[in-house]
Amino acid sequence: MADVLGVEIITRDFAYPPEDPRYEGKYVEVYPEDDTDDSSESDPWAKFESGGPTTNIDDEDSGPGVGTILGMARALYDFEAENPTELGFSENDMLYITYKQCDGWLVGYKDNQVGLIPENYVQLLNQR
Repeated sequence: MADVLGVEIITRDFAYPPEDPRYEGKYVEVYPEDDTDDSSESDPWAKFESGGPTTNIDDEDSGPGVGTILGMARALYDFEAENPTELGFSENDMLYITYKQCDGWLVGYKDNQVGLIPENYVQLLNQR
């Protein structure tokens, strides 16, 4: 609670139940675990056997769909990322497309940066 100009301000975060201290705006500090021996921090792909994301091999859909590794693509146009989940790139950049996220959006990476790529901005080169 805060008293500003004689007006009492009460903070409520309705994402939490009333018995949770965060409901009243009291946040507990969280300290990261000490994972000094974990090599996966330096290489985000270390957890994957192939060095990249994996997919469900049991997918029965034969065409490219959600969860399918598509391969390489060439950027047809410049694309400036509008938020942290998107991957910015320039025309003619080579991108590795890992899978289709949803209609119109692919997930891929370039220079160890991963993000969403608009499907109509790239040309798939070696579709699997």
